[in-house]
Amino acid sequence: MKKTIIILLMLVSVLGRAQDVKFGKIDAQTLSQTQHPTDPEAAAAVLYREYKTEYVYSKSTDWFILVTEVFERIKIYNKNGLDAANKLVFLYVDNKDKEKIGSIKGFTYNLVGGKEEKTKLNDENIFQEKVSDFYNKASITPPNVKEGSVVDISYKVSSPFLWNIPELRFQEDIPVDKVVSEVVVPEYYIFKQHVKGMYPLTFNEKKSLRLVQLTGKVSGDAGLETGVQQTKMVSEKVSVNETTYYVSGENIPAMRDESFVSNIDNYRTAVRYELTGTKFFNSPYKMLSQTWNDVAKNMNEYENFGKQLSKTGYFKSDLASATAGIQDTLQKAVAIFSHVKQKMNWNQEKRLYTEDGLEKAYEKGSGNSGEINLILTAMLREAGLQANPVLVSTRSHGIPIFPTQQGFNYVVVNVITNQGSFLLDATEKFAVPNILPERAINWIGYMVKPDGTSESVNLTPKTPSKKVVYVSANLSSDGSASGKVRIQHFDQYAFNFRENHSRQNREQYLDYLENKVFTSDIVVDNYNLQNETDLSKPIIENFEFSKEDQCEIIGDKIYVSPLLFSSRQENPFKLEKRDYPIDFSFPAESQYLITINIPEDYTLESVPESVAFELPEGIGSYQYNITSRGNQVQIKLTSNIHAPLISSEGYVMIKNYYEQIVLKNKEPIVIKKI
Repeated sequence: MKKTIIILLMLVSVLGRAQDVKFGKIDAQTLSQTQHPTDPEAAAAVLYREYKTEYVYSKSTDWFILVTEVFERIKIYNKNGLDAANKLVFLYVDNKDKEKIGSIKGFTYNLVGGKEEKTKLNDENIFQEKVSDFYNKASITPPNVKEGSVVDISYKVSSPFLWNIPELRFQEDIPVDKVVSEVVVPEYYIFKQHVKGMYPLTFNEKKSLRLVQLTGKVSGDAGLETGVQQTKMVSEKVSVNETTYYVSGENIPAMRDESFVSNIDNYRTAVRYELTGTKFFNSPYKMLSQTWNDVAKNMNEYENFGKQLSKTGYFKSDLASATAGIQDTLQKAVAIFSHVKQKMNWNQEKRLYTEDGLEKAYEKGSGNSGEINLILTAMLREAGLQANPVLVSTRSHGIPIFPTQQGFNYVVVNVITNQGSFLLDATEKFAVPNILPERAINWIGYMVKPDGTSESVNLTPKTPSKKVVYVSANLSSDGSASGKVRIQHFDQYAFNFRENHSRQNREQYLDYLENKVFTSDIVVDNYNLQNETDLSKPIIENFEFSKEDQCEIIGDKIYVSPLLFSSRQENPFKLEKRDYPIDFSFPAESQYLITINIPEDYTLESVPESVAFELPEGIGSYQYNITSRGNQVQIKLTSNIHAPLISSEGYVMIKNYYEQIVLKNKEPIVIKKI
């Protein structure tokens, strides 16, 4: 009995719908608050958020729809937090089925002359638009929002996608004071809760029974007199067992974004619901994806994925032409890869499945990521190579942490050759084996094998990509510098360069090179680019440069940065604590070889000392060597990151490492007039 009372008290605490927080009613203390009590630097805060998701019986469909109600209260502390009042709601679309938003209400409260001013949200503050073939977006922009405002917004989303319970977010870029949630699931659907993030939440659940009024049409035999079949409406009440999941969280700090994170949403404290099985009337329990092998088996049996791989007639003649006379398996794989890249154009859609079949996509010469790489898989297999699709979640889509089909939105290909295993992605014209677009380098992918088994695939490259910068500079007594630069880009750096450069004209790139690539503005002349389309060679940039105020002159001395305009002058890591990993995307090595010639009427007074820093366990290293001879200084700098993904526990170590690098880079060469 005592245990029951305690549980009930906990539920009351969680679900109190915060008796002190009611939509449309605001207290004077909240309205007059000028800064957040635990985070004075916060520009805004979520004071309260409430989710309620339930399955509601719909007469129009004779079955349930999924309805989620959201109520949110936001406090704006200063002008930097004004955007926090705006709400974006993405609505999934699949052919004729789509999610809909309604019952949108809102108020903006301001303190004017010591009195509350209340402004109502109107239709002109709500805008809906199509984002893609699969998503619409509702934008809610409350009126009269300014520093000190409090905003209430509530809305309801109705969804026919009964497996897609919305993710419950408990952490934002601003502090979150309190979130309560209630998810009510009928016995026909079995879900598993998955939690991500660092901050503790409170979980409870209860079982209950609900009567649902089911209504439908029933056709009987034709009447004897009229011979017309009789149809009538039948309505009856059915008892449905339900499970209600309660989750709440309080005083969750802001998760502030910083450099070197793939998708910060992957690490926010949140709860996701994964459909693991169904149990309908008079039917046995049907288990859905419980293991990665279950996922692979389902994908192989799916008409728009695995079953497409056995259809080969539409490309056989092209395959024969592409591989004619080639026996070596790697050369054959590369030839097929090149053919698909040339034949197919990516329509920018990140998808797992084909929409109209691989044959139609091949005939059109364009398709989504799934279609292009499934065509590549089918052609490699038809050529006798061991090739399998690999399910990938792109960086913007998240990280699947449990066996799931919905957690993936992209496909790449794994192929085995006489020279080893290679990952291929034919969506990009400049792709080469084992070099994926950065959007697809997202921890782990899962290979779907023909026998229905799965194997995890590390998507991160094993060997470092390299960039080498050569600079030959001449200093002038007026503090200016001029000279030549040569930059070589290898592997991932070369791929990234080619892709980015293909989307810019020469003037745009030169502007970017002069103003963004280096730490100070330079003037670039006689720019020359080599190997832009020869994918077997590194990209090479050559140009001349000039910089008027490269050096600082104090009296008869000139202070010169040894790395000129190439050095890192600021630590990218600024947080005291970071609760998400550091993601450098891929292992990399950068090398700078710099020669500086000083004016003839000057002499070297001092140069920085050579140093070497090394991170533990081979994570990375920094070597800085400087030598001088006569009126010439030579610098060799090598920086390596071999482990591109570093856990949050290593944050302080990495932050200190970069701080040492920045301080070293700022040490000047000092030359003095003779």
